[in-house]
Amino acid sequence: MTFENVAEQALSLSVAERLRLASELLQSIEPQKTAEIERAWEEEIQRRIAQIDSGKATGRAWDDIKRDFDSRYGQ
Repeated sequence: MTFENVAEQALSLSVAERLRLASELLQSIEPQKTAEIERAWEEEIQRRIAQIDSGKATGRAWDDIKRDFDSRYGQ
């Protein structure tokens, strides 16, 4: 079966079926969560919390972030 055949068949599905197919295809290529990845994220979160708690990093108000984004990207 060629890509063209699969694409033609997929496009003949209903919108709901195409969404389901797209979701399953995306899930099939996403990396599976591993304990190592989860541990790395937890360590990163703890590192960032420690930086904020120690004063080495500060947060910004959402309105300021949005304004900067809008001015930079023309939104």
